[in-house]
Amino acid sequence: MAGAKQQDRIFESVLNNSRNISDKYYNDLALQTELSDDPTVFDDLLDNMRKRMQDNGGIKRISSIVAAAVEKVEQEHSAGQIAAVDGTDAISPTEVMSKTVYAVGVISTTAQTLHDPRISITESHRQIPQLVKDEDFFAFLDELDAWVDKDHSWVRSFREHCERKEAIRLIDEHNISLVLVDGPLYTQNLLTQSTARADILSAMQKHSDRLIGFIKNLHSSKIMHLAGMALRPDEYWTVNSWRDVLAKRFADDRDKIDWINNASSDWGRTIYRKNAKAFAFECHPGLVDMGVALIASPIACAATINHEIPFLLHCADRIVQARLAAAAKSENLISALPYYANLANERTFR
Repeated sequence: MAGAKQQDRIFESVLNNSRNISDKYYNDLALQTELSDDPTVFDDLLDNMRKRMQDNGGIKRISSIVAAAVEKVEQEHSAGQIAAVDGTDAISPTEVMSKTVYAVGVISTTAQTLHDPRISITESHRQIPQLVKDEDFFAFLDELDAWVDKDHSWVRSFREHCERKEAIRLIDEHNISLVLVDGPLYTQNLLTQSTARADILSAMQKHSDRLIGFIKNLHSSKIMHLAGMALRPDEYWTVNSWRDVLAKRFADDRDKIDWINNASSDWGRTIYRKNAKAFAFECHPGLVDMGVALIASPIACAATINHEIPFLLHCADRIVQARLAAAAKSENLISALPYYANLANERTFR
């Protein structure tokens, strides 16, 4: 009930703040002037963040990384001993009556070798309720509404699993020294799955000295988001024991906390900012210098301003997006079905 009252108050506030902007909508400068915010309070928050960050690990400079570390990274990069893995939808989540079909495509690349996409398909089945004799028709319709499940969180979990499985394959089969993964290594989606904890996450623990996950979007974590804005160009800050943060987040789930606390290898997060935009990476504390060296290197780091992630990850992302037509494959998958017109998105027919 408290949540409902809060939402009611928020909506009331939204209504009270609404106004007609028909005369300004096409004038961006006028809109910016009207909607500009006073940054003073936010600046104070970021100043306090910097002080806390200095007290907890200390803020360091990217350019202060020793030349030998950068040279080592560049040598391994050129020798094809550093790889990057990225994945995307190969077939968008597609409702096919009683099941949802989904496929993910994963690409891995080094400076010397680009592997073909590895495409994995899966499906989630649902038992459709049946209308039985003399059953109340509208009660049955309520049952159908309850049965419809639009939760596709398993899609992201499956994609993350496939990406990390490819990373482990590169280490086991190609003896790659370092694999860069898109996103955190130990994602909340995978940590919530007991199968993933016992399988892929435990396998990753055995290779903690060879994996770094680069995080392009910091908005999902207020700690990282604010820390990134508090940093100045050429700075980074490391939270050495990020799994302690996760343990607090899962405080009500004993199984997850036990796995996190009993993991054989620790992991931390490093937030960095080369120019205006901040990014982060997750890895074993012993790999932080290598992660910073990747960013400091003009060879190993992408040259795009405000997209300073490892060049190989930048390439993998662009290539996998270009090679897989997920939405088109989804449409083709259901196009022969007699119910196609009602299964397809109405935008298809515009």
